[in-house]
Amino acid sequence: MSIASAVAVDGGDLTIGEGLLSLLRPALACADVGAVVALASRDPALRDDLPRWCRFEHHEYLSRETRADGADVHLLRRGRYPEFIGNAERSSHLAPHADGRVTSADLLKLVPFPESAPQTSGFAPRGAQVEVG
Repeated sequence: MSIASAVAVDGGDLTIGEGLLSLLRPALACADVGAVVALASRDPALRDDLPRWCRFEHHEYLSRETRADGADVHLLRRGRYPEFIGNAERSSHLAPHADGRVTSADLLKLVPFPESAPQTSGFAPRGAQVEVG
């Protein structure tokens, strides 16, 4: 089965706990509801972790294929929830390269990481609502 993706992300060796979601969540935020996101990863634990995370986050896990270089390509369809609340994500538009791909560097250009976390709010993942104080 061949499915075209709206956004492609290369997660490298990152696990969910080591920062993969800091690449995947902005990609999902920039994709329309129902769009397909392709995630390339060398982390074999994602074979179990990513389908579970998708169910938890109300996205649809579509499939996994292993490339010739050993990396897995996971396809997931963006669900309606959770709604991403960042103004930068809400107003961003990704323009694919000539080959149709969008890289994690493209995502970070649209919504860059801050140099440091504000001392008043502490660290919070992108898209999370931070309680006052």
